[in-house]
Amino acid sequence: MNRAVRALVIKPSKDQTTPIGFYKSSLDEIINFGVITETVHAGGIVDFSAVDVLPDVVILDVSSTYEPSIMADYSSRLLSNQLSQILPIVVVGTPSDFKLFDANLHLDHRSPAHVIAKKLKHLIRVTALKLEYARRVETARLFDVNAPALEALQEDTSERLMVIGKGERYFQLAAIFEGTATLKSVANFEEARALFETHSFDCLIIDTLAYRDFDIDTLKYFKLDARYFSLPVLLLQEGLEITEQDALVESGICDLFDLHAEAKEIATHTKTLIQAERLRHSLLAAFKSPNFNKIRDTSSNLPSNEFFERHLDKLVRQSQAWKTPIAFGMLDVSVLFNTDSPSDKKRHDVILDHVGQTIASLVRAEDIATYRGNGKFIIAAPNSTGLTISVLIGRISDVLKMTEFSAGGIMGKVDIDTHYFTSQPEDTLAQIMESLAFA
Repeated sequence: MNRAVRALVIKPSKDQTTPIGFYKSSLDEIINFGVITETVHAGGIVDFSAVDVLPDVVILDVSSTYEPSIMADYSSRLLSNQLSQILPIVVVGTPSDFKLFDANLHLDHRSPAHVIAKKLKHLIRVTALKLEYARRVETARLFDVNAPALEALQEDTSERLMVIGKGERYFQLAAIFEGTATLKSVANFEEARALFETHSFDCLIIDTLAYRDFDIDTLKYFKLDARYFSLPVLLLQEGLEITEQDALVESGICDLFDLHAEAKEIATHTKTLIQAERLRHSLLAAFKSPNFNKIRDTSSNLPSNEFFERHLDKLVRQSQAWKTPIAFGMLDVSVLFNTDSPSDKKRHDVILDHVGQTIASLVRAEDIATYRGNGKFIIAAPNSTGLTISVLIGRISDVLKMTEFSAGGIMGKVDIDTHYFTSQPEDTLAQIMESLAFA
């Protein structure tokens, strides 16, 4: 759903490489799974100045070298480069050599290309979440607001997984996690909803082969509940036709895997999904803390207009430096009361506050939203595409339109018009603000 990932692949210098034809790396195939690669060879100086567009990730391909220690030295110099603070470093090679490398992620070069691509994308997202929080802390300081350090927000707890689908495949799935997660099996969505009322779970796994009554509409309806909007969902897809799988991928509401004998990537991917979602909750909770009261609208829990504009200035500079767009989604909200009584402005504003609070709980942590007045809400999504933001605001709009809001004892619903646009890297803050004013 997001733009293609850009990866800078650094291979050993040619005199340190095994003979041609000795091996074939899965890295050669990740371009088929949304990763654009640029390949260079390790040199004497670690320097990114010659790179026209900064990558999202730096990959050290050490699987073809007979001197991994030389590449390990190069890796340590990479980590001392200032850009390594914002660019995750990944080592792809033989597991026995991993101990030589200090990196953000180690990947076995024998892993399938699609698995490597998925792991890269989730590493990039987690890195982006941490970087975005650091930027917001910097913006907050402009308002004399001190935020807690990121390390103070994170918790390490066991993963709690709910699985829809019973039978032998459930035990096969449980074995993949090797006791590192708690799994609970239910037969259908009705049992799942009942259990969610009394228990907390970090991820929903649906076995479409064991749960033969599964259909896409049921999952979509489930995800339109604000409580489950951001809940990670992983589908074991063998029970679906290819057209159904494609439709689910396009919806952006779940990830799909096959459950085969060596499906270790399911456990790794699930843990990464949960890590990103826990981090998202931590960041959103931190922003709602009293420390941030000066720079947010306490009625809607959204950033104030002034904070939004000051922070957008940082995002625009990033867009210019990284040559990546910013996607903007607009939601124009009209309040509809379920009564013949005339709606006064106070009730109208109360419902708009509830709408803002709901939006604040649903946006991704890397996005920033604000309320511009007159029922107009804006979401800025850095490093995203028009397709990404259109799907996001469409899903948020569907949740809001399904929700009844209370104001002074009177129930109201909302109608929403959505639209979006994508900035260009050369656009200035003034140009973007003008576009937002007339959008």
